[in-house]
Amino acid sequence: MCFILGTTLERCSEEIEYEIYNISWYNLSVSQQKVVRLILMQSQQPNQMMLAGVMPLSVATALQITKTLYSTFMMMVEFIKN
Repeated sequence: MCFILGTTLERCSEEIEYEIYNISWYNLSVSQQKVVRLILMQSQQPNQMMLAGVMPLSVATALQITKTLYSTFMMMVEFIKN
């Protein structure tokens, strides 16, 4: 369930970055343009939830772990059969 939280966090970060790109920055004052630039730079380096400090916590990571466990389990089953 926490893998979904990590994916949701990634998607929200991407949506925020998209909305920042859509700001009509050319209509803003120079000081406001600088603020938008700073916000855009920060949004391009989002924080990620990490799994044991090694992998990002997301649905893709959960799928990768599941595939690895399944492959290992099936290899052990075949080894035991023979």
